[in-house]
Amino acid sequence: MAITSLLQILEVAAIDQSTIEQALSLPYRDFEDAVQIMAAVQCKAEYLVTRAIKDFQPAPLSVIQPGELLALI
Repeated sequence: MAITSLLQILEVAAIDQSTIEQALSLPYRDFEDAVQIMAAVQCKAEYLVTRAIKDFQPAPLSVIQPGELLALI
């Protein structure tokens, strides 16, 4: 399965209480976006992969589209 293959080279960020609490302080309009950003920051991710790049601006890490990730790997 494609997802199993991806998990061999990518890390899925964990979300815990600390992630949620810190996300509450971020200036994003969508709380779910804030949670994703904070989870990426906490696991020291190089990239956050999404099709909705504009929803994550500004961001403390590189936000890229899925096609950009495929070009990198």
